[in-house]
Amino acid sequence: MNSTHSFSVKKISADYKHYVLTLDYEGGKKFFFFSNASGFEKREECMGVEIDKYGLAGFSKKFLNRNYDFSVYGDFDFIQVGKYKISFTINCKFLSGNYVLLKPAWGRNTNYKMWVLIPSNKLK
Repeated sequence: MNSTHSFSVKKISADYKHYVLTLDYEGGKKFFFFSNASGFEKREECMGVEIDKYGLAGFSKKFLNRNYDFSVYGDFDFIQVGKYKISFTINCKFLSGNYVLLKPAWGRNTNYKMWVLIPSNKLK
């Protein structure tokens, strides 16, 4: 499934660094919220929560209506899309490289849709 789609990353000004990654593709949009994610900039693993467009409203009140330190937009290519794994490539100054979003077994049956963002250089 190699095709180009759009993405955005927004860094939110708050007590800690928060990021929202949006993947926009023909199946819709997926929003991932990474709270206290200082490793995001260092290309380290980060724990995030998938937010649907209805749950986004709750996050918007607390986080998304704040000023952004920055936002980045661009295109990404899917490598693999599955129920528990999304692999993609991003080519931009801030997030260049291959990434994998994994839904860990312990996070599949929780109230929150937990995901781990793993840069390709951290895969074993």
